[in-house]
Amino acid sequence: MILVQLPGCPPVYVCMPACGRAPVPAQALRDAVAQAVLHSAPHLVPPGKIHCAAAYAPGGIHRVAVGAGPTDLHVTWRSEPRQLVGPRMSMAQRLTYARTRVEHGDHARAIEALQTGLLHTDPTDDLPALDVATANAAALLAELTLTNDDPSAALPWARWACRSLRRLRGGTSPEARAALKVLATVYRRTGKLPEAADCYRDLIRHHTLADGPRALPTLAAQAILALVLYQDGRCVQARQLLARATAEHRAAYPGHRDGPRLRQELTRMRATCVDQRHGHPDGVDDPPHLAAAFTDGSANHDS
Repeated sequence: MILVQLPGCPPVYVCMPACGRAPVPAQALRDAVAQAVLHSAPHLVPPGKIHCAAAYAPGGIHRVAVGAGPTDLHVTWRSEPRQLVGPRMSMAQRLTYARTRVEHGDHARAIEALQTGLLHTDPTDDLPALDVATANAAALLAELTLTNDDPSAALPWARWACRSLRRLRGGTSPEARAALKVLATVYRRTGKLPEAADCYRDLIRHHTLADGPRALPTLAAQAILALVLYQDGRCVQARQLLARATAEHRAAYPGHRDGPRLRQELTRMRATCVDQRHGHPDGVDDPPHLAAAFTDGSANHDS
């Protein structure tokens, strides 16, 4: 049923498609749903919120079928009820609330608030978000779920947020790049290294277009891509990419705190290749070899 409110008339629910039955008064239906919740799942309604119990119904009720009248209800309850947070918040208000909770270290409450707003959203659906606030809420939910060490649960939200923001804002927008970074991290944490590498390549391209080839976000994405490639067994390509990123970082940001860490990581890669007797030619990541590798495209393949 859908809610219809015509000028000068009280709101009613009507069947869609039309079935010929009389419209059901919305207030009477809301009151009946509220009573069902207070009777069967009163714990879902916070103290002092009994007057708006119907707003908390989606946390426990999956479906309501209306019989002959608004009190003739057939309720299907969720197998795992959820405690809703601010069910009457707009998505923009919910996103602001969640970000505030994160700033105060209350990740659990932030996740609950985001899950409430996205309760009826299926992130595996092909349909993207219709607004930026909803897409950003999904991206933040993915990030917080990942922080809670549940990358598998974060993955569908990260994919959906990334796809939605790319469509709504464009790939080079700050929101889309932030969502893409989350998706890349989730792929890496779930062991989907080729997918993670593809995301970091896209991120490098978008950062380059938005900020420039030597911007810190661009070089950081190159360094992380190198780590992913190394983790995936493509160590020559990884070392060449990291060596180039390290050299460009040193030239553009001498004395930056990340410089020593980049050099240490490159040294570690080289030492690991030696210890594991990979047998790479000497100096595959030295400047002369780098110039050839990134000119003829051979950095796309390991030796």
